[in-house]
Amino acid sequence: IRQGLLGSGLTELQVANGLLYMTATGSTAAGEQIWVSDGTSSGTVQVTSGGAGVLNPYRDLTATSAGLFYLHDGGNGAGFELWFSNGVPGAEYMVLDIAPGAINGPVEGTMTAALGGTQVLFAASDLDHGLQLWLSDGTAANTRRISSFGGNGYGAVALDEFTPIGARIWFEADDGINGLEPWVYDPTVAGIAFTLPYGTACSGSPTDPVNGSNSLPTIGNTSFAVTVSQAPPLTLAVPAGSEGVNNISLGGGCRLLIDLPYVLMPAVFTDANGLGSNPLPIPNDSNLIGYNLFFQWAVFEPGIGPFLNDFALTGGLQVHLGL
Repeated sequence: IRQGLLGSGLTELQVANGLLYMTATGSTAAGEQIWVSDGTSSGTVQVTSGGAGVLNPYRDLTATSAGLFYLHDGGNGAGFELWFSNGVPGAEYMVLDIAPGAINGPVEGTMTAALGGTQVLFAASDLDHGLQLWLSDGTAANTRRISSFGGNGYGAVALDEFTPIGARIWFEADDGINGLEPWVYDPTVAGIAFTLPYGTACSGSPTDPVNGSNSLPTIGNTSFAVTVSQAPPLTLAVPAGSEGVNNISLGGGCRLLIDLPYVLMPAVFTDANGLGSNPLPIPNDSNLIGYNLFFQWAVFEPGIGPFLNDFALTGGLQVHLGL
């Protein structure tokens, strides 16, 4: 990355969607920037271009299935806030100015991939609520405070040691009353919309197809869709949905991860990048809050697929409807 003996000073290596993200110094003039690599020389490129002259301008790089989250001071008077990159040079953006003005919002060192790596959890402070838990999918609309420690204008004394297990997140907190104690956050109780990958895929290709979604399954989200990625290009992909989970061996290392009976959804063809999508508009009905659906894709891999010698299967995806 940097010519000569000085080296590029790689730090904060993170992997998201088959790409390696890192901070590195390509030149003295550019200073430390975020770089991304697909493992080839031509595919190793500088993603960001700001922050020259600032010590550690990109902090807490955290990989999720959506892309890369990090803390950055963009020089716009917002201080260090939450930023996001999908790996495309110049496409990075500040997600939300949590603490108004030059005050830093997120707490450095607390960024944690949560909910199976689909969102990022962190501690942050704003002027109205103090130190609280926050959750983000990379959009301003779905970057939100999810705890209510303390009272008007103040929050927790300390939040740390975030440990996701399934949908729930364990952490250490001092609420100002009980000292440092173990706490747990459960989004299923809170009515928060989320998706959660589970189980493992089986494939005859070098990479397994990945089950996912295009957004959060919030009530009234008519553009929601279940997706498949990292599949072979221009091939048939068939999603199936159910109201429960299962774990039945199908041979060849493949497992049926959704319950019987399941519903086969319309087949799609993946694009040149191995991406496919099946729409699943969510009605604007508050009675659906807390409702769960479970999905799994079959992807056509003729002659090499481990299932029936022709298909790969993704892992499962829990879709929890909420706010």
